[in-house]
Amino acid sequence: MRKPLTGKDVIEGASQILGFWPPGYTTDPCPRIRRNIDELKTDGSASGRERLAQEMARQARYCP
Repeated sequence: MRKPLTGKDVIEGASQILGFWPPGYTTDPCPRIRRNIDELKTDGSASGRERLAQEMARQARYCP
């Protein structure tokens, strides 16, 4: 079953079709959060661990 269409969806779709939407741009933060987590998994520094914890918190908050 599809989600109901919102005004935001219509505006974003029209912008993409008309060429006003930059290639690769998305309003969904989850793909970027997942990439950040993957990149930070191998960073063993204290700042890297802190950034990983922040990204994990963002993922829990914003991503289903």
